[in-house]
Amino acid sequence: MTPEPTTRVHLRHRVTGTAIFSLDVDSKVPSAIHVGMAVKAALEASVDLRYAYLRDANLSYAELSGADLRYADMRCADLSYAVMTGAELNGADLRYADLTGAKVTGADLRGAELDLSR
Repeated sequence: MTPEPTTRVHLRHRVTGTAIFSLDVDSKVPSAIHVGMAVKAALEASVDLRYAYLRDANLSYAELSGADLRYADMRCADLSYAVMTGAELNGADLRYADLTGAKVTGADLRGAELDLSR
């Protein structure tokens, strides 16, 4: 029996570029949701995602409540309908991010860059 082909997805530190979390994803899964799957698995494993490089990530409908995403680079990310209740987003770069329908009640957005987000 041949093992299913997988793709390794890395979440990287936005400053150092080092991998902070890696996940093997079934290659048949659309690549647009690989990062979202890795973020979910990282949060379940209590991985520190401060300074994570999540630019252009598809995180629509993601459950990010209480997540520590301080100083994360989420420029141009699709966060539409994401639940970020109580998330730590201070200092995060959310420029050009799609926040349509996102729930940010109680989220800490101090110092977050929100220019041209929608």
